[in-house]
Amino acid sequence: MAEVLSLILGGGRGTRLYPLTQLRSKPAVPVAGKYRLIDIPISNCINSGMQRIYVLTQFLIARGRQRTIAIVSIAITVANLLLSFLLAWAWGLWGVALSTLVTDLVMLGWVVPRIVAPAAATSSGALARSILRPLVPALGVAAIVLVGIARWWHPDTLVELAPLGALWLVLAAVAVWRFGLAPGERAQFGREFWRRSPADVAVADV
Repeated sequence: MAEVLSLILGGGRGTRLYPLTQLRSKPAVPVAGKYRLIDIPISNCINSGMQRIYVLTQFLIARGRQRTIAIVSIAITVANLLLSFLLAWAWGLWGVALSTLVTDLVMLGWVVPRIVAPAAATSSGALARSILRPLVPALGVAAIVLVGIARWWHPDTLVELAPLGALWLVLAAVAVWRFGLAPGERAQFGREFWRRSPADVAVADV
């Protein structure tokens, strides 16, 4: 059973359990005082010797945040358009790129501490560090390859630029693997990507 991959389908609407599922997804409905519905198939898998368990969730994950995120997205889009016109008038195409960068950073600065970090049960600082850790080596390689070599080589067409892009992808992947991931993360990736395919897949619907 060690090679069996278990998939628990936990994304149902739970219409037959309404109103218990009005504010929570069906797998999160309490059972017997201290358990949840999702605990039953997980317990079945564990007691059957199936340790590789994946839970597929979908419904009600972000219902409470959809309105807020939609309003913020619309406001950022409008701000991006207005700022693009102003900066494009001053700096041309670079102004449009700068406008997109600024507005995206503003949206991230608003969304991450208020929505993403609480949903991940972590702090904004820890989340920012986990994002920057692989990003920094990738940007370092980009500065060397896409800026340094490009200035020396002067590619004029997309065809000439393609080898630089391919070189950056390869070197960035190596840099991120070596410097952007913790040893435990590299070990986990190795187990997931190079593990022999499971012999069977067991599927349970909650």
